[in-house]
Amino acid sequence: MAEGETLNGIANRVGVSRDAIIKANSLKDPYLVRTGQKLKIPRAAPSEGKPAQRTIAAKPKGSSLAQATSYVVQPGDTLGSIAIRAQIPRVLIAEANGLSSPDAVRIGQKLTLPRTRRHTVAAGETGFAIACKYAVP
Repeated sequence: MAEGETLNGIANRVGVSRDAIIKANSLKDPYLVRTGQKLKIPRAAPSEGKPAQRTIAAKPKGSSLAQATSYVVQPGDTLGSIAIRAQIPRVLIAEANGLSSPDAVRIGQKLTLPRTRRHTVAAGETGFAIACKYAVP
């Protein structure tokens, strides 16, 4: 887990329920997690339909999608797997591409990967000047 991450945020990003993560990791109420903690993320095994588990770090490093603004869906991709590699919540990818269902990605489909920017405000800067700098309203 990275600092500031929550179980709900991770669950949304990886495409599983918060309760499934809680159960897979035997977390106890109030479900506290620590920065740097590794969590088991449950998923269905493709051939058996039984739960399998994988362990992920909160924010995968070295992903070729980490800076990309678009992506063409490949065989085996899911919205959740794309979101993990792109380091973007899957709900944002779904919204940016008008997807009605998280299962609505097709091989060959070009997805827009919405990116956000961060800016540290310097003394004397105005909201207007910052908006002009990044060409946003």
